[in-house]
Amino acid sequence: MNTKRGAMARVESTGRASGGKGGLVVLLVTTAAALLITAALSPVAVAKTPKVDICHHKGSAAKYVRIGVAEPEVAAHLAHGDAKPGHAVPAAPGYQFGANCSQTLVDADLDGVPDGTDNCPLIANPDQSNLYGSPNGDACEDTDGDATLDVNEADMCVSVDDVSILQAGTAGCLTTLTTGANPNIAVANGAHAYAYGAEGDNSVGTAIGDHAYAEAFGTSGNNNTATAIGDGAHAAAWGGSGATASATGNGAVAAAIHSITAGNTATANGAGAEAFADWGDSNIASANGTNAHAEAGGVSPHMSGGPLFDHNAAYASAGGFFASAHQATGCIVTDGTC
Repeated sequence: MNTKRGAMARVESTGRASGGKGGLVVLLVTTAAALLITAALSPVAVAKTPKVDICHHKGSAAKYVRIGVAEPEVAAHLAHGDAKPGHAVPAAPGYQFGANCSQTLVDADLDGVPDGTDNCPLIANPDQSNLYGSPNGDACEDTDGDATLDVNEADMCVSVDDVSILQAGTAGCLTTLTTGANPNIAVANGAHAYAYGAEGDNSVGTAIGDHAYAEAFGTSGNNNTATAIGDGAHAAAWGGSGATASATGNGAVAAAIHSITAGNTATANGAGAEAFADWGDSNIASANGTNAHAEAGGVSPHMSGGPLFDHNAAYASAGGFFASAHQATGCIVTDGTC
């Protein structure tokens, strides 16, 4: 009896012991399952796919909106008429998308050169030729300001440092290579107009008008300028440095010549006006008005044996008036003689 009870006690004890281990196993399994379920239900950090900005065509032909698309989708968008910011607007030549897909005109003449750097932004000139050396490209030059571009003139020529840049019709231009840093220039515009810019440095001759004539020569100096504007106008500037002759008006004549060191200045403004500043240094002659006449300076020492005369000024202030400061020194006169 006692033996049986002992055996039963051992069995019961063994059973309890076994039951205890089983409970622990069940507990561990249950806990692990709970953790797995919790992990499955918890949000997992997923790497975001980078988006590419696209100007997407929407609605009307000119309307685009900025959208973000995945890289693999970009090619399809571009193939269907979309574009990236900073690129050209499809079907709108000359325009470019901004960062927000706004559209800006960047090449008005469609020559492939952005307006910001184009030397002729409204006229196509993909070669950007600029032989004149001015801020404008050659295709945009209008030397005489008559609203007809030089390249469209019937009688027009331009020469710079012994190089003919433009030649059309009967106009004639002649230059020689500069002896300094600044070019010699000749521009003529008009039937049988002629211009010369030769010798020295920065000799500039401009003749605008039928049969206009301008000559600027650096025979003994630099920076001489002759400008004749008007049919039959004539201007001559040479001898010394800084001689300036300007004749404006049909048949006007201006001559600033025969200076030795400091150039003379002659200005004739009006049809038939005449101004002569010659045979000396720093003489000024100004004729302002139709048929006005002014002369300042001296006479040729080679012709009369007389001396040179300097620093004279003669001003004819109105049409038909006469002023002469000739064969004098330091004389300044208006509408009279000295």
